[in-house]
Amino acid sequence: GAGRGSGVSALDGQYLTGSPWAIGSGPHRVHAFEKETTSLAARNRWRRRVVWLDLIDGMAADMCASPVGWIWAAVVRETGVDVIRLISQEVQHESAAHTEAECTDARIQLLPSGILWLAIAAPGDQIRERLSADQGTTWSEAELMATGTQVATAVDGQTGIRYAAVWRAGSHRLMVDQGSGWTERAVIVAGDEERGGLEFSPQRDRMLVFCLSGDPLRQWGSTDFGVTWTEL
Repeated sequence: GAGRGSGVSALDGQYLTGSPWAIGSGPHRVHAFEKETTSLAARNRWRRRVVWLDLIDGMAADMCASPVGWIWAAVVRETGVDVIRLISQEVQHESAAHTEAECTDARIQLLPSGILWLAIAAPGDQIRERLSADQGTTWSEAELMATGTQVATAVDGQTGIRYAAVWRAGSHRLMVDQGSGWTERAVIVAGDEERGGLEFSPQRDRMLVFCLSGDPLRQWGSTDFGVTWTEL
């Protein structure tokens, strides 16, 4: 993998979703991101593209990338959640993906089909989702995924099956959509409400890994696609 001083390198695997984002602005924000990047769910590194976020106003909640290097950032603002497309370190397009005040978080994933998937922690303890088939230019109507107040997402790059970790009723719970709607598969861990990360770890034979930020970072892994979990 790339070191901190090596600049932008090639992207590999599910490298983005596990990092709890820092909230702030300017260089302090970037420094905070750099500190967090050593603690991703799969111990992957962000490849320093976080510095691009200086181009964005608002609380950047999550990012994903295409194989050719396009970057999408989901940004939580007072008016809702916007999605910004960056190419070659320039903002190419910005869309109001979800217009609802008081959203607290958002996660974005690029599915193997090329569709963008946006999960939103919306008011009223509702996790909502939207899809885009045109690189984030337009978005589908919001659909209810689950009830809860925190969300982390992952996609199986081989099957396209979608996974979401949602906090509800004192536990972080794994939700799965195999193409026919969302169902709860298992309780990952009981505990207080915290922002977490979820991803398939390329370093651990595609183990599904859930992490909660803190000191130390806490991680749980599943080798049966979320049916059972073991603390790592």
